[in-house]
Amino acid sequence: MDFRFSLYHVNARVSGFRVAISLNPFCPALMLYYRDVIFMRGNDMLAVAEEGTIVVVDSSLVMTTIAPPISPRGGGSEVGRPKNLVESLGEVLLIDRYPSTMKQGRCIPFGFKVYKLKAVDEEQWVKMGGLDGQISPHSLSLTVSSLQIRTQRNIFRLKGMVFLSWIRPSPEEQKACIDRSGSFNYGAKFRGATAKSLSSLQEDKGLSNNGFLFNHARVLVGSGVDTYEKGKRALQDWRHFGLNWAFVDPKTPVQNGVKFCVCVKEFLPWVMMPLQVVYVNENRPSKQSMASFRFGGGTLQGHLLAGEERFSIELDENNQVWYEILSFSKPAHPLSFIGYPYVMLRQKYFAHQSSNAIMKHLNALKS
Repeated sequence: MDFRFSLYHVNARVSGFRVAISLNPFCPALMLYYRDVIFMRGNDMLAVAEEGTIVVVDSSLVMTTIAPPISPRGGGSEVGRPKNLVESLGEVLLIDRYPSTMKQGRCIPFGFKVYKLKAVDEEQWVKMGGLDGQISPHSLSLTVSSLQIRTQRNIFRLKGMVFLSWIRPSPEEQKACIDRSGSFNYGAKFRGATAKSLSSLQEDKGLSNNGFLFNHARVLVGSGVDTYEKGKRALQDWRHFGLNWAFVDPKTPVQNGVKFCVCVKEFLPWVMMPLQVVYVNENRPSKQSMASFRFGGGTLQGHLLAGEERFSIELDENNQVWYEILSFSKPAHPLSFIGYPYVMLRQKYFAHQSSNAIMKHLNALKS
């Protein structure tokens, strides 16, 4: 059995991805194409072919067919239709997509039929009534899991996952991303490191020796205590993410331990990246005019990168107000590893755009 390239786990309705599993590398006719993969019972992997066959692959790479193709008779699936697997309350559901139709004078891009696996031992699909067409293609949300499998060495290893959405992610999709994200994806010894200055982090070789790279921007946004207070409020309201291609739910409280989702538009899909606030610090000596407010967010499982980012507003001894972004990161997923130069450029672009967003917001408050 030959498992080729990456497999994609779609956590929702429709997938445009396809996975090839060759039962015999010397016989192309035995190549099966799968459009969806889910994981159940620990490391067991369930995959569905275009004609409805479902196989389970255990951690020893033993592949077993657990459900036959859906018969076209009686309104069943036609061979070649895209299929998707969904786990619902421990049961396996099969989503069968059929071509576009006309309904009440308007074109429906594609519809759905939903089947339930009655029992694994019986190898029988049962069509579920009342669910046809209830899965909307316009609310597509999916999770991509990259796997690396080597049959020679019997390696079965989950590399990571990415949360995607074809349209601007809804609050429900952001919550689902956060709920599925898990724990931090970088070491505990580096947690909270961005509370230090850039020079201190550069002098400490721990981060660089572990493959982390720095991104830093510091911009003068005004002067005076009033500007500082407005800048502080702007960070608490996530105004620094007030971009048409990146945002955070402004209702998210900036408090230690709170998880949040950064949504970024990349080409066609939106990428949802989960983080958690690791610290919130405000320093305002009573006998001095200086003040600073800062918080740091650490990346969680499901983020393209591993690392931490700090946002801060500072009133210095010269009564000037500065907005600063400081981060360290490294690739945490094959996608970001391959395109890391592009990721670094996007980080710098975000720092520039975020600074402009803060300045624009503060200037608007003056008028």
